[in-house]
Amino acid sequence: MTAVAKLARATVFAALALVALPGAASASPCGGLKVADGVVEFGSTQRVADVRSDAMDQCIVAVAEELGRRPGVRSVTVAARVADNEEARRSGAEAAAWVQERLAAHGVTREHISTVVPRRFPGEAEGLHIAFVERRSFRPVAQVFSMSGKVWTGSRLGQLAPATPGALLAPQQYVETGQGSIVYVFLVDGSRLRVMPESLLRIGSVTYSEEAGRNVQLELLRGDAEVWAAKHNGPLRLLAGNAVAGVRGTAFRLALPPEEKETTRLEALEGTLAFSGPRAQLFVTRGEGSRVDASGYPEPVRPLLLEPEILSPVLGVHGPGEVLRWKRVPEAGAYRVEFARSAQFDDSYWAVTTKTEQTLVTPSHTAGKWFWRVIAVDRDGFLGFPSRIYAFTVR
Repeated sequence: MTAVAKLARATVFAALALVALPGAASASPCGGLKVADGVVEFGSTQRVADVRSDAMDQCIVAVAEELGRRPGVRSVTVAARVADNEEARRSGAEAAAWVQERLAAHGVTREHISTVVPRRFPGEAEGLHIAFVERRSFRPVAQVFSMSGKVWTGSRLGQLAPATPGALLAPQQYVETGQGSIVYVFLVDGSRLRVMPESLLRIGSVTYSEEAGRNVQLELLRGDAEVWAAKHNGPLRLLAGNAVAGVRGTAFRLALPPEEKETTRLEALEGTLAFSGPRAQLFVTRGEGSRVDASGYPEPVRPLLLEPEILSPVLGVHGPGEVLRWKRVPEAGAYRVEFARSAQFDDSYWAVTTKTEQTLVTPSHTAGKWFWRVIAVDRDGFLGFPSRIYAFTVR
């Protein structure tokens, strides 16, 4: 790297040591792109004269996507380095303003973007550069503990990235699950979430200390989730639709049924919690359920169905075509049967729904050990208590 290029990189607006001739062709946006250490590095020179071209627009879209994956970005600076004359400065200002507008159009917060037109260094080509300030040391408030299937996390909808077990989550980040996928998320206060398939949850504000207690705000945007709230001073609130479930130490499910628009369903598995709509609030205790629809009033509580009693198999070796059976639960309209490779139902999870008191071992049960349980569902879609967990081995 030349001394001139080193000097350019050392300045606050430097974006790269230029490594390609102007106009060099590349199949990748920007001729290649790297975002690190507060600098957007382009693989080819992004010339002021090329603004408004399709290639430049694709490059700026790629930059916006990369910045969107970094929740700590607090400010972005677009610099047009030009010659020291009035005409060049005018062109540079117009080019930087165009880049600013394109970044904003693709998700970068408009108020976070500023533009400058510094004089280029002797021997340096005119070009556009982008730098940013990032708050890196965010305090994580949650962690992906385990997962099955496809799960994504991030701070911008539409730009979420694949999650991995152990990933840390910051306030205001999203967790999304794919079809047949689940994820366990542990909060800093010790609470646990089980986000069910095809669901979208936002980790809102989460604060906790032994002295001040906790204040947790979560939002379910789609699907359903199970919550085991740790017992602490201070609330845990989960917003879904037009309803809010507020607890201090309990276990419950909250769901936005896709077949019931503008309806939120609650099922209390332990303890007591407040369930509020826009117009009223009631308390729901263990073994009860309620729902809030567009009217804003919670329904009177109803009893949840009892856990099914498994008949067979409770152990042993079994193969495709063999029957799994349980006793009928009064008032049940259907049963959800869950399978997984682990007793926590977080490994190779999948589920089936049946209206009878039996289902089959299928070819999807590949060789090895499978855990299973059954949950009765009433005719309004409320889930009851899960059965005991049993396991069988497939040949």
